[in-house]
Amino acid sequence: MSNTTYEKTVDCLLSRVINGDTYQLPEMFTNDSEIHVCLGNQLNSDSFSATYIGEKGTLNFLKMCRQMFDFTHITPAEYHLEGHKLIVRGDLECSLIANGQGWVSGWMQIWTFDKDKISKIRMFADYTAVPRQPNIKLDYAGIRATAN
Repeated sequence: MSNTTYEKTVDCLLSRVINGDTYQLPEMFTNDSEIHVCLGNQLNSDSFSATYIGEKGTLNFLKMCRQMFDFTHITPAEYHLEGHKLIVRGDLECSLIANGQGWVSGWMQIWTFDKDKISKIRMFADYTAVPRQPNIKLDYAGIRATAN
């Protein structure tokens, strides 16, 4: 697969996650795929890490995303290809469904491909919890918020 094909796969998966259309996504993964998640916050002691393995793990991860997050955007900004690995850096904004708490985050993901399928995704993010307020414009790198 070419760099462009890998990028299209990433963009497709992230777009479908935003739209909540994740039910067919396991078909994009190998049977023994791995998803490793490490979310941290340098401002608070909150963090989350988990590993999801195989088809059931992929389904559990995608189900968790649908149940926990309301994504506003997930935007890849840079792609770097090394063999069958694609390093992707981007930004996201979402809110937690449970309490409406807003999040902004810069993130990095390392995607490994086996032919035309995803065999591993490693996700790293440093998020900032942001209260939802009118007339606030968020810097999507998660660094600052400025009044409009």
